[in-house]
Amino acid sequence: MSDGTLFPLLHRMELGGLVRKRKKNVEEKLRKYGRITDKGNEVLMKPRSYDRLMEIKI
Repeated sequence: MSDGTLFPLLHRMELGGLVRKRKKNVEEKLRKYGRITDKGNEVLMKPRSYDRLMEIKI
């Protein structure tokens, strides 16, 4: 999966409440971490969940 696919998908997931992101300084560099939410787990366990994620409006 390319960056041009992955990052828009993660952004859609965050807007939909499926992923929660946080930022942390590590050795003077900003790192971004994501964690799937309970809602995200429920959605991703359903068939065709990728198609539904792509339908979330940005």
